[in-house]
Amino acid sequence: MNKVTERRWQIDSSNVPGPFHPLIPYAEKWGFNYTYVSKLMEETPVEELRELVKTVSEFDADGFDEWLGNPGKDNETKEWRAFVLLIDACDVVKIRMEQNRLPSDKT
Repeated sequence: MNKVTERRWQIDSSNVPGPFHPLIPYAEKWGFNYTYVSKLMEETPVEELRELVKTVSEFDADGFDEWLGNPGKDNETKEWRAFVLLIDACDVVKIRMEQNRLPSDKT
């Protein structure tokens, strides 16, 4: 049985604005629906979850909010969806951290 952590998107970096490329590995791992992300959170060490929240929350690049907040025919790609779902996953992890509802530390 494969763990859910083995699943990955293959992000085409040409569909992602250059300044956002540092987040591509996170979007490849976390850019999925809530059911998948919930299972992934159970399999991911707490330190990695904290790194996700820190990295995504502190990410600052011109145009990031505009690109994500303005879907259109030019940017509504699989990559755009993965980045939107990455932000959603980060928010879910952040809420669980605030509520002390993360899985036991597996580090």
